[in-house]
Amino acid sequence: MQLTQGMNDVVEGWKRKLLQMDRRNARLYFKASRSTVKIESPNCFDIVEYLEEARGGLSFDYLEQSGSRKRRGFRGQLAIDDAGEEEEVDEHVVRPGDIDADCPDVELPRRLGNLMRRAKSWEQEQGLSVLFLALGFLKYVDKDDEEAIAPLLLLPVTLDRASPRDHFIIQDSDEDAEVNDVLSVALSDLIDRELPKYDGLSVAEYLESVRNLFADRADMVVVEDVYLSVFSFSKLAMVRDLKRVQESGTDNVFVRTLAGDEGAPGEIAPLENDQDFDVDSLAGGRLDDLISMADNRVILNAD
Repeated sequence: MQLTQGMNDVVEGWKRKLLQMDRRNARLYFKASRSTVKIESPNCFDIVEYLEEARGGLSFDYLEQSGSRKRRGFRGQLAIDDAGEEEEVDEHVVRPGDIDADCPDVELPRRLGNLMRRAKSWEQEQGLSVLFLALGFLKYVDKDDEEAIAPLLLLPVTLDRASPRDHFIIQDSDEDAEVNDVLSVALSDLIDRELPKYDGLSVAEYLESVRNLFADRADMVVVEDVYLSVFSFSKLAMVRDLKRVQESGTDNVFVRTLAGDEGAPGEIAPLENDQDFDVDSLAGGRLDDLISMADNRVILNAD
């Protein structure tokens, strides 16, 4: 059952209260760091199409160790370490992949490995996909008159590798890119403008629509960068649940009543075997003897 406009406004208010509108949220205050990977090629306009067409995903460069050699220093003399031993350095060969990342070859596998582990941890513990390609960014001035940068579009992806001797592979998760809702809410509060809808547009067309939206503001600049990063905050799951309620509606009596549905039942129908119990008569776990487990009402499934 779809929500009325008034109910939708109430749910929107719930979402705003749940959004983490501070500098801890990378969706609002993004920072390039050792926990992010900037992608130089393909660019933000092409990478979505390439991911859709690549059945096996797109690969990052792989750093393969080919051996070691004695390290030489000044005038070709062998370098000596603190223990008086001749120093050896590892030699590597880069096996190129499909993606050109702006990251040192030695550092790249560490960053990708950390991103993969963090994404899988969120997936296993909370059932959330938090690994995204950020497509395009908006440089803006926040309510404290400080410069900030935030992603415009977030494309859910997966990252994996078959073995430690293989390339990291990034794949499309079969979900469409989504507009950064946190930034849209922040801009609405800041300058009374929201980000445009993304439906049916290419990335290039969407970024152009954002430029047009802020054409009269020199403090709002669109940047065509692409980053692979984890974008998460503690109440993301609840925000997504409320978004689904807005999009698809709900028949849940409790939700509709709290949202102000005057047509929702005023009372919850009692169970057929509802009884008045004396508290003392329930001592020793006797409630299970009086009400079957199938009729017990609990907020979440419990054993």
